[in-house]
Amino acid sequence: MPSAARRAGVPPDRAVLPWLIGLAFAGGLARLLPHPPNVAPVAALALFGGACFSRLWMAVLVTLGSMIFSDAVLYATVYRSFVESAAGIAASVLPVYGAFLLTIVVGRWLCRPRTWPRIASASVAASLLFFVITNFFVWYGSRAYPQTWAGLWACYVAALPFLRNSLLGDLFFTVVLFGLAEAVSIGGRTGAAGSARA
Repeated sequence: MPSAARRAGVPPDRAVLPWLIGLAFAGGLARLLPHPPNVAPVAALALFGGACFSRLWMAVLVTLGSMIFSDAVLYATVYRSFVESAAGIAASVLPVYGAFLLTIVVGRWLCRPRTWPRIASASVAASLLFFVITNFFVWYGSRAYPQTWAGLWACYVAALPFLRNSLLGDLFFTVVLFGLAEAVSIGGRTGAAGSARA
C-alpha cells in the first residue's frame, strides 16, 4: 500500500524533511541547555543517521544542522569573547564537524545489520574517534603544549575526563535514539498485524 506521502503526491524525501529539521533542531537545542562537558546527542544523531537513514544527505543534514544552529547561538553569546576572527571559529569547528561526519560513516559501516552489540561498539568507536581527532587539533600549533610526541601525549592525557563524559553521553543518547526507533518499528508492525487480522 502506498504511503500517505505518496498518496498525497509528495515525494518521500520532501515528506521526511520536516522530521529531519526537527531532529536537527532538537540536537542543537540540547547543546544549548545546561549539560556536563561533552555530554550531547550530536554524535548519537550522526551514528543513528548513518545507520538508519536511507540517504546519506539526511544524516549530514541532521548532524551539521544541529551543530551549525547551536554554534551560531554559542559563538554569538557564550564564546563571543574567546574568538578573534572567522578563521579562529573555522579552526575550532572544522575538526569537530569532520569528526561527526566520520561518525556517520561509522554508523553506516558498524551498525548494519543493527544489533545492540554492534550499536554499542559503534558508539564507543565514535567517542574515541572524536577524542583522537579533536584533541590532535587542540595540540597542533598550540602554545600550551610542546609540538612533540610528549606534548601530544600530554594533551590527550589532559583530555581524558572529557573522554569519559563522551563515552557515557554518547552511549546514553545512542541507546535512546535506537531504542525509540526500535519501539516505533515494533509498534508499527504490531498495528499492521492487528489491521490485517481485522
